[in-house]
Amino acid sequence: MRFISPQSTRNAAVFSVKDVMGQMLETYQLSRRFKESRLLASWTELMGKPIAEYTEKLFIKDRILYVEIASASLKEELCMTKSLVLQLLNKPFNEQIIDRIIFL
Repeated sequence: MRFISPQSTRNAAVFSVKDVMGQMLETYQLSRRFKESRLLASWTELMGKPIAEYTEKLFIKDRILYVEIASASLKEELCMTKSLVLQLLNKPFNEQIIDRIIFL
């Protein structure tokens, strides 16, 4: 619902919250950091609960995702499919959020 008072002295333009947030993130150069946080928060959803249960640490530094995995066999399996995991993680954002993955 849109309501603009004719007696209002404010600018009569109406913006969506999405547009305002996007502009704010760009203005303060927080867009990349916000997307990185979203990626970390969606790790369980993107990789699945079994992998997330073995994930001990997860952080991004300089566009590199560091993932500490508790299982050696799972770590090896993920290392062999790094390129697929990288594509899977970047896909929801339609851009390259992370460039590399390092499994610890």
